[in-house]
Amino acid sequence: MAGTNMPSYHLIRWCVLMFYLIGIGEITAISRQSEIKLENNGYTDILLAFDETIPHSQSFIDKTKDFFTKASKVLYIATRNRAYFKDIKILVPPTWPDDPSYQSAAVDQTLYKSDIIITSSVVNKRSLPQTRTYGGCGNPGIHIQFNTDFLFKDRYPPYYSHSDKFIVHQWATFRWGVFQEYPSGGEQTYYFSTAYAKIEAVKCSILLKGRPYARDANNQLIQCQIDPSTGLYTSDCQYYVYPRYPTGLQTRVSLMDHQYIQEVTGFCDDEADFATKHNAEPLNRQNRLCSHRSTWDVISNTPDFVGGRNPPTNYTDAQLVPTFTFIKAPRTRKSVVLLDIDQSSQKYQDSVLKLTQAATHYVGANEGREGHQIGVPDILMGSLRAPRVSRSAPETEYVLHAIKDVGHDVPNMNEEDIKQLFPLEPSPSQKQVIVFSTNQPKLLNTTAFTSANVTLHWISLHHHPGTRNYAGATAYYNHAHPESTGHLDAVYDVMQRTEGPKINTVKLFSVTKTMEPDEEYRDTVTTDNSTQGDLSIIVTYTGLQPSLEVTSPSGKLYNDRSSETEVNDPLKMITLKLKQESVEVGRWEFRTKNQHFQSTISLVVLSNCGQRSGVVPVTLKARLVLYNDSVPPKMAAYADVTQGQHPVTGLKVIATVFRPGVEDGEHATAYKMMLFDKGSGADILKDDGIYSRYFPHVTGSGHYQLNVDILNSNGSVISQSSDGKQDINNTLNISRSSYGGSVYLHADHTRGWLVPSTSGGNDIYPPSRIIDLRVVRKSEINMTVTLSWTAPGDDLDHGIAVMYDIKYGQNGLDLLKLKDDSPNLPEDAIVTGSTRKPLPAGSTEYLTINVTGLFLDTNKGFAFIIRGVDDNDNKGEFSNMVTIGFNSKSPSQRNTHVQGSEIEAVISNNVEFMAVSKSNTSHSKTVLWPLMFLNAILLACFALIGASIVLVYRRDRPFHLENLVA
Repeated sequence: MAGTNMPSYHLIRWCVLMFYLIGIGEITAISRQSEIKLENNGYTDILLAFDETIPHSQSFIDKTKDFFTKASKVLYIATRNRAYFKDIKILVPPTWPDDPSYQSAAVDQTLYKSDIIITSSVVNKRSLPQTRTYGGCGNPGIHIQFNTDFLFKDRYPPYYSHSDKFIVHQWATFRWGVFQEYPSGGEQTYYFSTAYAKIEAVKCSILLKGRPYARDANNQLIQCQIDPSTGLYTSDCQYYVYPRYPTGLQTRVSLMDHQYIQEVTGFCDDEADFATKHNAEPLNRQNRLCSHRSTWDVISNTPDFVGGRNPPTNYTDAQLVPTFTFIKAPRTRKSVVLLDIDQSSQKYQDSVLKLTQAATHYVGANEGREGHQIGVPDILMGSLRAPRVSRSAPETEYVLHAIKDVGHDVPNMNEEDIKQLFPLEPSPSQKQVIVFSTNQPKLLNTTAFTSANVTLHWISLHHHPGTRNYAGATAYYNHAHPESTGHLDAVYDVMQRTEGPKINTVKLFSVTKTMEPDEEYRDTVTTDNSTQGDLSIIVTYTGLQPSLEVTSPSGKLYNDRSSETEVNDPLKMITLKLKQESVEVGRWEFRTKNQHFQSTISLVVLSNCGQRSGVVPVTLKARLVLYNDSVPPKMAAYADVTQGQHPVTGLKVIATVFRPGVEDGEHATAYKMMLFDKGSGADILKDDGIYSRYFPHVTGSGHYQLNVDILNSNGSVISQSSDGKQDINNTLNISRSSYGGSVYLHADHTRGWLVPSTSGGNDIYPPSRIIDLRVVRKSEINMTVTLSWTAPGDDLDHGIAVMYDIKYGQNGLDLLKLKDDSPNLPEDAIVTGSTRKPLPAGSTEYLTINVTGLFLDTNKGFAFIIRGVDDNDNKGEFSNMVTIGFNSKSPSQRNTHVQGSEIEAVISNNVEFMAVSKSNTSHSKTVLWPLMFLNAILLACFALIGASIVLVYRRDRPFHLENLVA
């Protein structure tokens, strides 16, 4: 992005420091704000939930309590006596039998808000426990998900009878954002250590003991071979870490590596003695994503411990036992819909129409839900209960009743007023109030709702006030952009938060268009096997009734005059509802045409599927996030696509960000961008089903809102095996749509601030950090190494950078400490590729380097790091580091090769650089002769020393004639 001039650019960068940013976390859809607290070294309000797939079992309950009790002590030791599990609340499903010890679940104790979720293992779909996260490195995750195999199969890898340690392993990722230090599938098992000038296994600590091994076609153990293209062992060479050490282990770390080893009790540390020292060289996930910082460095700088918080204590084992409280999810749900409309507003009629349409969306999507009662104001009853042309059988159980319309007095409701909204009940139910409002909740009495054990959702047409959400309430604000569907999207976000484990409604498509007279809009949507149920196509409009035509995959035509269609003139809504037996799998086409006057038309496609036996729908959750821990602060969009606990990869995911208006008062154009699951830029892990991208195209202070769509895209459902390999279980063509929440960018009005304009403006964002630098090939003959990475952009992961800055050294640890002061890669060392012509963001870059002129020390390898630079000289953070081993011998020595070997191995006096082939044992004996000769010399030296000692002893011994005679 071209800048204006350097003085103005620096002014802007310093002004950006004055940002005061508020992230509206409660209105996000991919995550929830955890209630966990760490006070006086004890974690409280941990919510652990069993989903409804788990049958009641006392053995299961006892094992869960036992594992987390043991994990509490493991956590205490690992944090150096700073933290333990003090209070764990266990949410059991409503299908479990009643128990006098069970408490009723509070308003915020739901599966959606759980920190740890335990699910049944899926037959034929292996899935390891996982922590869903999108930031890491000090940022908390979404939740931990375990399955029943984890608890019931003691030797289920990778736990090996130490599930308590693995709980802490996952907790560290969830709570503190640190990552594993062992290699996963597709990652390097070995690396070249520049500190020790040899091949080492990826591990932390370096003192962990084990052995490399490989197996032949008959599954027999064989010696590992060197791959000449990488200088490391071949990909079939594994590393076996000894699980226990009878003679003692010199290290106690790391729980983020092979935590099942009996002697491992802590985390690797940068500032520590050698026994717990962090191994910063290998290309594991922790080093790659967290700039080679140790896990303890990240953990100790989180809010839990930074600045000396929660200092070490001396608790006994008895004091470390958690308190377990069992709470039961309610069987039924009761919702109350209220209106809060300012009747003095000039747009009163338009507001009533929009809010009533939104309320009808909520009521319609919940029709036929067993155990769900909905109360609405009596003024809406007539509109909401207009005659339907078709009804599904379960709808007879659906209960809709009228309540007193409290109108604009909603903000002043007290606890007693709220309780009166709900009829008396024989057993507790989940209660919620959804307020559709034209106002902002200025002095909303959220304490009254919490005291009444009622969840409050506030859906407002008012613009965002720029303040944080109220405690105990979820607030949604409408974006000023005319094609934003914030008030409708909020309805389905509320449903996603409260539906529980049984997903009944999946939003396939959503769009809003401002259409001129006779303008036509066409599009397509795909239904798939995972959501095959009742299909609803809902059209709302503000002008005259538009036409609607829908064509099924087989060519069957439906329109606004079909028997399956309902037209509600007072609400300006058209609803086409098809029962499950009429819903075809495949691509549907629809067309709507506006009539005589301008009209805003919204179209939503829903699958009211419910969960059929053995079928779990593919779901999409989205979130817009502000990271204000950097300068300038960064905004990122995320989309999490899963089928149950399995990620869905390979999809085309499109994010739409609605932005504040520009200076002239006009609406800023909504910005569309692709999200990627490639493990680069904002996306930290490849193929984990979380699609991500930074959003640098801000237009000023104000309200930013995210919508995410998957449009007729093929994706693969992935399961993970214990060895890290991925299996594709299913391939689907899907459509999905999700609301991603909103954030507010607020300026410090006392100082002022500037941001880039939509026309290109000033360049304040550097290229994003490269997190996937790797070695793809080396040649000992040519003394070359080829590096590869994903190109960053000019602005984070958008656009094209201007150049790359590559640093190198022969000691990786020194390179990490002295990044800026380390030597730059000379241009004449580049064989192929270029540092001056970067490819567009997201492209794969290759660069081949000749290291002949780079040697500083002999018999050592090299380490490289890289960063992008833009045309305004903004420099990105340095990438992860890679290392490679080279032998600095003369060309004639380097080019001598083993003949008849299974691979081409380079002869070297350093055995760490060489593979000894089983098919060339004569050469291996030749190599051992110098070692045997050296051993003989050493034995001779010991013999001479022993003889000298004997002579000295005899010389100093007193002489006696009797000895001679004897």
